[in-house]
Amino acid sequence: MPGPSAESGPLRLFFALVPDRRSLVLLRRLQRRLLPIELRQVRPESLHLTLLFLGSCTAVAVQALCRAAAGLSTPALLPLELEARDWLLLPSAARPRVVALRVADDRRLRAMHAELLPLLAVAGGGDGSDDAFLPHVTLARIGRAAFHEPPVALPRPRLRFSRLGLFVSERSDAGSHYRALWTSSGQASGQT
Repeated sequence: MPGPSAESGPLRLFFALVPDRRSLVLLRRLQRRLLPIELRQVRPESLHLTLLFLGSCTAVAVQALCRAAAGLSTPALLPLELEARDWLLLPSAARPRVVALRVADDRRLRAMHAELLPLLAVAGGGDGSDDAFLPHVTLARIGRAAFHEPPVALPRPRLRFSRLGLFVSERSDAGSHYRALWTSSGQASGQT
């Protein structure tokens, strides 16, 4: 299980669902509908539905999280199909930083989220309570330009999520990218 070295600083981690290939194509079509608005689109390999943001974690916590992830029952609920609902501006419509696609809430999605909540304590980030879960896929980041709402009607495709993963967010001059530390399919240290 390749991961960070003990010398590396805190890592920003999250658990997320990864869309299958067909759903990636649908998400890319939705991204193109946002053009020509001046947005920085999320790269296709980085599109995901965040189940739980863990925040900054040490290398020791990463190893414990990978071990804990291997014992989760959540992957048995996959694949999971969810309907797109509407556009979402985050963190708020008044001061948006991202354009996201809200997806339908679902009891299986809630069950996955609930199973992951205790891992906040393993990550050193809380007591396992979280009332702010809002299922969505971030499609684009908003620059400094004024932006109030996406100008296009939204079709409601059904998106299929096929894998659960623990990811690290890594920043570079080209923007953020995500690397898998663990996935339910057994892959690790790939880009997504």
